[in-house]
Amino acid sequence: METFGPRRQAGSGPRRQAAGVSVIHNVYNNRERKHANMKKGPLDHYRGRLLPADIAAGINAAWANANRLAVDARYLLSLKRYPSAAALAVLAIEEAGKVPILRALPFARTDEAVKEVWRDYRDHRAKNGVWLVFDLLQKTGGRFDDVASAADKNGEHTALLDAIKKLSIYTECLGQREWSQPIEVATPELATELVRVAEMLARPKTVTEREIELWIEHVAPVWNTDKMAGALVDWAGAMKQEGLPAPTVPDLQKFLSGQGTLNDLISARRNVSGTSEAQTLPPTAA
Repeated sequence: METFGPRRQAGSGPRRQAAGVSVIHNVYNNRERKHANMKKGPLDHYRGRLLPADIAAGINAAWANANRLAVDARYLLSLKRYPSAAALAVLAIEEAGKVPILRALPFARTDEAVKEVWRDYRDHRAKNGVWLVFDLLQKTGGRFDDVASAADKNGEHTALLDAIKKLSIYTECLGQREWSQPIEVATPELATELVRVAEMLARPKTVTEREIELWIEHVAPVWNTDKMAGALVDWAGAMKQEGLPAPTVPDLQKFLSGQGTLNDLISARRNVSGTSEAQTLPPTAA
């Protein structure tokens, strides 16, 4: 029978695999040799400043990918594949955690500060602190300042989520020579809660270049000062004036004073845009 492609020779399987590995090594070796003659390779991490359009594109990419991961996590949860669902949910949370980091990039005043933001962007613990802050805000409706410390990348909460992710994928020897199994770590209750938080954080959204420009204009002068709350209110007002989706000024003021809830802000953003920001996530599994 006639076949397409190169004829397979006896015993060529291992040689073909070895050739494949050799190709990969050659690609990277050639890249290293050429590195001195090129500014940036295709796989090199970028560590510089970004234009507003670039930041908006990065935020949109992060949200879209977080949504994809959350959808997959929900599907695995419905199949009772709890460890895999938990691991993907944590990945979705981490991907959504890139958004506030990208929003902070324009406010880095020195080259070293810019590099530090990119280190956070690629650091798992720096990205996963948002899960606890979000969960606490949703459950308590309290002031952001009361729970923001939970997002400390060096805190125990970020270490906990990072450990859950790893132990939901790998076996490990812990404590007094005790072996952990993912199926024992990622219980149905834990996986369900992580998927719930991931779905909330990964709701599809779209950020425009103009939104980032307004964000920089209003927030940059007072970044990391006690005037941040007022700047956020001014930013929301400017967004509304230009017809962009954002919390209304009264809703944002209530939230910052502890009188409003996170769900109020989410609803307000949808109402301003005149759309429902269609949810692509499947319904919660029974």
